[in-house]
Amino acid sequence: MIVCDPLNYDEVISTIKQSADITKIDLAFRQKLALEAFEHTAAYDAAISDELHARWVGRPENSADKEIQTQRLPETLLSSADISHSLRYGEIVIKQRLCTSTLKQKEIIQHWLLLL
Repeated sequence: MIVCDPLNYDEVISTIKQSADITKIDLAFRQKLALEAFEHTAAYDAAISDELHARWVGRPENSADKEIQTQRLPETLLSSADISHSLRYGEIVIKQRLCTSTLKQKEIIQHWLLLL
């Protein structure tokens, strides 16, 4: 089992202690931990990719020239953010994507606007 969130340590330790056979730990619990690990890794990979692209190619929003902006757009736009607000009934999905708490929220919005 991979545990990336220290908030899960107590639950993992308790689960291991309660289990006579570690290979028989609840599948749903193991799936939850595996998903958290993959999401954590994906966010880390996206951050590295974004930083390397900015250093080696440049950020599209740092140029006023539309052609340079287009050249600087990455082949794949990667983003990682934590949802900080839930949608109320009837709200549009793009609003939820813009209501995120992340250090790179401004950059995500700028990349999104360049695509319009």
